[in-house]
Amino acid sequence: MPAGAVWGKVAMMLPDALATTRPGPPWAFRQPLAVRSALRRWRSLLGMVAGVGAALGVLLLLVGLADGVYGLMAEDWSATGVDLYVVEHGGVMVPVLPGDDPGQIRNAGHVLVQVRALPGVRGAFGVLSGQVEREVEGPRRDAVPELMSAVGVAGDAETVPDAVVMRAGRWLRRADEAVIGSTVARDRKLAVGDVITLGHRRLTVVGVGRLRGVGYGAVGSGGLVFLNAQTLRGIVGAGDVLTMLFVDADDPAAVRSRIEGDVDGVDVVDRRAALAQIGQLAEHDVVIMRSVGVMALVIAAVFVGSMLQRSVAERRTEIATLRAIGVPNRAIAGLVLAEAVLVTLAALPLGLALAVLGGGWVNATYAAWLDVDDVYQPASGTVAAVLGLGVVSGLLASALPLRGALRVQPADALREA
Repeated sequence: MPAGAVWGKVAMMLPDALATTRPGPPWAFRQPLAVRSALRRWRSLLGMVAGVGAALGVLLLLVGLADGVYGLMAEDWSATGVDLYVVEHGGVMVPVLPGDDPGQIRNAGHVLVQVRALPGVRGAFGVLSGQVEREVEGPRRDAVPELMSAVGVAGDAETVPDAVVMRAGRWLRRADEAVIGSTVARDRKLAVGDVITLGHRRLTVVGVGRLRGVGYGAVGSGGLVFLNAQTLRGIVGAGDVLTMLFVDADDPAAVRSRIEGDVDGVDVVDRRAALAQIGQLAEHDVVIMRSVGVMALVIAAVFVGSMLQRSVAERRTEIATLRAIGVPNRAIAGLVLAEAVLVTLAALPLGLALAVLGGGWVNATYAAWLDVDDVYQPASGTVAAVLGLGVVSGLLASALPLRGALRVQPADALREA
């Protein structure tokens, strides 16, 4: 057949083929029944997504703050170069329960010299805690003195790596010098070069900083005044005593054995044990924050369950019709489960975004005020656990609505309609 005849025949058939072509069904109608039902009711699901997302955001924020509480308290103990802490025999280095006390090391000057002379000790210094009165400078001599928490330092703390944190100025070197914490500097409006009178002793402020491992983190140590231990003893009338010794060692285990064997009347705590005690101290606050967060998640799960139960009640006629025409129970169950899964999955990024925004605001508002890097410090493992808990709670919330959907009787529902 000639080529022209072939093309003429094709041209005659083309209009008929185009006329019989019909567009396919929309994308939504090609999806499974459960997906189509959830997409059709997306407006009613927005409220559930917002509620669950807000609850997850609160939980993630509180968990991040709880992790931050422990981080703030343990930061100084983990970041410093101190390997061993020496306290009086029977004393508790970190007071956890009422009545816990580190005690006082007697004949502290000799003990400190003895510890420094042991093989493997790279550096050591001691501290003494006490309360001092600050006399008001100027013409108002009749003003009531204020009490301030002070820490006397025996030895050069700068010989231990990362034991001293300075914000301004330098660390103290003489008996008439003092270093103040950032909180003291801010609240009392003091700066480097000012003179303060503590217990009738005039001291020059040479720096704004703190000593790691004293005052339970940056928040606590920011409210302290650091001065020479001999000066503090003269102010409070104490003898040759110290509260604690800080030791930097080459081999902490070997040095610990030497101290326990050669020095009488003391106990030695290594860094791991110190962090464990800090964990006990922070456990109460952490448990409270996480409990509040879990309660928020439970409330969100109850909210989702109630909304799904209401959804099933409103769709009794639809479910009855589906069952009457032979739709299996697994498809009916898929309608409820699809909504629960969709709500939960959509709420996860919303909750995470709310927690990040809230945590960023907390850090921007309070971190500098507390003289710390971050207050909100979420651990990646904790965040993953919370998100997993959110998915599980969403599925559990659909249990009762799912049971109600499978118990709908077609005849009764259609008769009610």
